[in-house]
Amino acid sequence: MNFKSPSRNAILALTLTTRVILSAAKLIAFFFTGFLFLLGEALNNLTDIITVGVTIAGVKISEKGGDREHPFGHRRLQSVSSLIVAIVFIALTSYQLIEESVGKLLNPVPTTGNAEIAMYVLIGSFLLNIIPLPYLLKFGKGREISIKTQLFDTFNDSLSLVASGLGLALIYFFNFSLGDPIATIIIALIITFDAGLLVKENINTLIGQSPDDEFYEELREVVLTHEQVKGVHDMIGEYIGPKSVHVDFDMELDPDMKLTKSDRVVSEVKKMISEIEEVQVYCSIHPCSHTGEERRIAEHI
Repeated sequence: MNFKSPSRNAILALTLTTRVILSAAKLIAFFFTGFLFLLGEALNNLTDIITVGVTIAGVKISEKGGDREHPFGHRRLQSVSSLIVAIVFIALTSYQLIEESVGKLLNPVPTTGNAEIAMYVLIGSFLLNIIPLPYLLKFGKGREISIKTQLFDTFNDSLSLVASGLGLALIYFFNFSLGDPIATIIIALIITFDAGLLVKENINTLIGQSPDDEFYEELREVVLTHEQVKGVHDMIGEYIGPKSVHVDFDMELDPDMKLTKSDRVVSEVKKMISEIEEVQVYCSIHPCSHTGEERRIAEHI
């Protein structure tokens, strides 16, 4: 029996569900044990919940079609919302965790929490955290930024759990109470690192970052499969959303080709480009009768 592959929204929903369960379990464990690293873990998952929630909402809104004020749609809204989350919430959370941890480092107190409860929660969290991993690995290899982001968060959450486990081991086996704030600081630094990458990724989209060489090469190969196309040059593209690109290029045709036929070739090439997977391409194609140099930078007018 062939099972249908889960959609992007189904994968995000599964990730969101696991993060909600993890955050609740760690928060409850924190109230019972008092270990600060469990609070850090819970807040780390809470940032994941907000990020996934914003991503899902952004995907829904970004699917809204274009209008006169937004001719290419509303895809950049997803980047704006993610940027706000990264700057305002995640950065603030990591700062507060570090502040609390430094206070415990400077004024250490004996650890009295139940380490066994914390151990069970961490082990269960690690197992639950990897449930979405096979789907994220499978669908995160392409240019789908929403899945890539969750894949990266899952790996970082695993690192965070390892740091918490080491801190708990110091407490449990060596009665080293500073293991709690040390593990918490590591978690806070991981959250900060995630926030920095999220800011960088979304700023690049908002300022119109160019796609990578792989995209241009794939686009060129698709265009050149048309028998009437002699060559392509002056390809210039920019991201207008997490998985949407606007690209402009010159398409070399026979100098004696009539205008009506060249229009037909352009339409056929656009249809071929629309079938490219993983990214939606809006293209402006300029038929021309000459060859040209490769150019990736727009000339100022």
